[in-house]
Amino acid sequence: MWFGVLGPVRAHADDRDLGAGSGRERLILSVLLFNADRMVSADRLIDVLWGADSPPTAKAQLHNAVSALRRRLRDAPGQEVLHTRPLGYELRLCGHTFDLSEFRMGLERARSAASGADHERAVALLTGALGLWRGPTLADVAGEWATTTRLAVNEERLGAYELLLQSRLALGRPDEVLTALPALVAEHPYKERLHEIRMLALVSAGRRAEALGVYREVYRRFAADLGVQPGAALRALHQRILVGQDPESSAVTRLIPRQLPPLPLEIVGRHALSAEIAGAVGRPGVAVPVSLLVGPGGIGKTSLAVAVAHELGEAYPDGQLYANLRGSTRSPVDPADVLTGWLRALGVSRDVPTDPEERAGLYRSHLADRRVLVLLDDAGTEQQVRALLPGSASSAVLVTSRTRLAGLIGAARWTVPELSAEDALALFASIAGPDRSPADCADAAAIVAACGNLPLAVAISAARAAARPDRPLAELRARLSTARGRLDELAVGDLDVRATIALSDESLEPDERRLFARLGLLAGTEHPAWVLDQLSGDRPRLVDRLVDVHLIERLDRDVVGQTRFRMHDLVADYARERATVEEPGHREVRSALVAAWLDLASRADELVQSGHYHGLGVPVTAAPKAAHEAVEASPTDWFDRERTELVAAVDEAVALGMADEAGRLALRLCGYFDARGYEDWERVLRTALACVREHGTDELLGWMLGALISTAARHDRFDELAELTREELAVAERTGDVVLYQRALNRAGMVSRRLGHLRAALDWQHRAVAACRDDRVPLLGRTSALAGLSATYGELGRAAEGLPPAREALDLERAGGVPRIAAMHALTYGALLTGAGRHVEARTVLSGALATAVDLGDGIVAAYARFRLAYVDLHQRRVDPAEAGLREALEVFVAADDTGTSADIHRAFGDLELLRGNLGAAAGHLRHALDRWGSTGAHLESARTHARLELVAARAGDADAAREHRRLWRDTFGRLDLDEACLCVPAFLTP
Repeated sequence: MWFGVLGPVRAHADDRDLGAGSGRERLILSVLLFNADRMVSADRLIDVLWGADSPPTAKAQLHNAVSALRRRLRDAPGQEVLHTRPLGYELRLCGHTFDLSEFRMGLERARSAASGADHERAVALLTGALGLWRGPTLADVAGEWATTTRLAVNEERLGAYELLLQSRLALGRPDEVLTALPALVAEHPYKERLHEIRMLALVSAGRRAEALGVYREVYRRFAADLGVQPGAALRALHQRILVGQDPESSAVTRLIPRQLPPLPLEIVGRHALSAEIAGAVGRPGVAVPVSLLVGPGGIGKTSLAVAVAHELGEAYPDGQLYANLRGSTRSPVDPADVLTGWLRALGVSRDVPTDPEERAGLYRSHLADRRVLVLLDDAGTEQQVRALLPGSASSAVLVTSRTRLAGLIGAARWTVPELSAEDALALFASIAGPDRSPADCADAAAIVAACGNLPLAVAISAARAAARPDRPLAELRARLSTARGRLDELAVGDLDVRATIALSDESLEPDERRLFARLGLLAGTEHPAWVLDQLSGDRPRLVDRLVDVHLIERLDRDVVGQTRFRMHDLVADYARERATVEEPGHREVRSALVAAWLDLASRADELVQSGHYHGLGVPVTAAPKAAHEAVEASPTDWFDRERTELVAAVDEAVALGMADEAGRLALRLCGYFDARGYEDWERVLRTALACVREHGTDELLGWMLGALISTAARHDRFDELAELTREELAVAERTGDVVLYQRALNRAGMVSRRLGHLRAALDWQHRAVAACRDDRVPLLGRTSALAGLSATYGELGRAAEGLPPAREALDLERAGGVPRIAAMHALTYGALLTGAGRHVEARTVLSGALATAVDLGDGIVAAYARFRLAYVDLHQRRVDPAEAGLREALEVFVAADDTGTSADIHRAFGDLELLRGNLGAAAGHLRHALDRWGSTGAHLESARTHARLELVAARAGDADAAREHRRLWRDTFGRLDLDEACLCVPAFLTP
């Protein structure tokens, strides 16, 4: 598949235009493409689409737009690229083509060719890269995000044009350059480099007087429009042309130091940042221009600074000075020693003053009338930097540091970010070499991900791969796939990620190092501020120090207003190594955090009212004060944001043998995780249940078994449902707990219903309803029993008998219960109304359930409502709306890995096609459903599907097939002791 943004937004598959949809869909596709292979949160997309004025239905509208976009892109068979993630969406590009990536790759290769004086290749590469443009970037996308992005990409395009003109000039083609320049100059009248190229081209063409005229024109325009004179490079070029010198040479004859180191790594993914820094270095009006690049070790600060310094070389014709100050080590360099070397480089061969102050004065005197660029690498303190600053604004200073150096007042600061996944992969490829098999693409991407996109780690991995081209990348991927031992693999020669991180760690004070090691006790790499407060004993100074040396990163406030902190994956690996051997009393620290997460989850569960009573009876305790406001303000958003941390807390409790906390926390998560359709739910339950079975109480075990039965039923794990139900009943009887026992009865009815034992299910449900006479049974227990009873009547084909208990359950829940559960009972009531032929009432009830689910942000219940409404549409012969509803519902249940409901929807599609008379399509859907139910052992549903296939075969005139399908469903119904009414064939399919 091919995607394009260099012009109108487009998507093609096999030379077929898939279209990019509405303006909203094009904007969403554009944002996902510019963040390809990374999850973009739903909140971010909503902000891009609506800004601060997002409507209450923004999430629903976003979901609908993404669904439409996914259907459009799915027109390319077998090429699923748009994926739903728990908090957003991700567009995966591996194996597909993106024109912006092609352009950037061509530009990168052209730069490399030009730097090696291969200008013919550079011209060819640049011509091809620029030829990818089909018009203005994002030409058919509106909005603030598109405007900002368009400007940034256009800067890249201009850089490509400049390099193209320079390469043509180097090849002796000034006429081509002069032909191309007017349009560019008209579009960018204040871009000095374009005027330089024009003057150089005129001189090369023998038109020196015109070149001088260009300068005069530029001088007048800058003075009139901007109130400034041209920059130093343009002025120097004018002077050289004026006196008849070679414009590419310099008239300086004094000793010029050229101390910049070579680029140690290829610079990938830093061009925009490099251009921004280069544009700010030496800005006018600042006494001593200082530009500071900060970030953790291995992030690529030095490489970026060296690249910028090389780019600025012409602007500083009097030389470049460089010093590695080793500020992150225990033996930082004395600035006085640096000055000695620099003075000698500047021509002071003897009589270097011994006094540091005099030495600094002599250094500044030599730079007073010069334009020199000073690069200070790995500065540790402000004092190191101040001692080496020039005395005048004619020179400029670039500084790299692992600390923020806040005392350098007036310095321009940039925090160097991690590479994007795409850029990190490009860096890996540039070092590892291109001669790799196509299968290596996924392995390379996994290696880069294991490196956390940290440039040093990526470069080391690539160097190891390059050194052993005979070995497949899968071997290296396997060695990097687990955190344990990963740092051992990230070392080659004198490059070592662990040693780089250790420099920052060893610069800390003892209590700061203790906090850093304690962070290694935590699962995951991102945490809310209250966690760090608890680990540090509420000493924010310690946290600030870790931020200052970039061992942790302070993030923006999250959706619930909490400040968050993040550690890079490899830094977290190092912290865990430290914690393993150095952090005493770690059990106490870990236990306290588990208790805190349980406190918060308990409160959030009470506030959310997800409707599950898995958490009923689990004690609620006071939440930590630092996080209390976030939970109270928006418990649903809090659950979404802290999902990973909460799952990790359950695992931590299990690892510590804290059965009570593990079970209680798992139960507190169940309701909300189920409502959201999170796949973590079952694993969390099973992990905690194993711990409770070994160390916990029967009461807690009973609650957890009920929760596990619910998820096993949802995923049609029929082989274990009966055994789990027997165990739950036995535990409930053993405890004598009335609530547990009533719930176990209701669960036994549900399980019998799912297994097809409908007569037994009816008996269990009547017993569950009878048990509700005890006042200790909560409202939810009573309404669930009534709803279960009515659902069983519906499965028996006796919808009319099921209506009274279904109506009672709905009324009770609406009067004093939970909105989500009321919506679920409305689904049951609406389905029974449909079965009873009361379609208008059914539509009203089900539409209300859908509206409630959308308001609650509950995608699962909303999908069920759309599914039930689709059947109402079919009964009313409204086939097209039914099809649309079924497709929307199917997308949700496939994403949630709900095999049973997905099969049910495919059977509904079979009914739809039967109604249309498309027998082949109907048979296809029904066989698909049969395959899914057959794989799970859902005998009742398989039999019902055979009954539909009997109809298809009969209408197709295949009497033998019809007889076989009839035999199969009858055999099953005989074993289950069911009559034909239980087939539940909808009335619109029968004569």
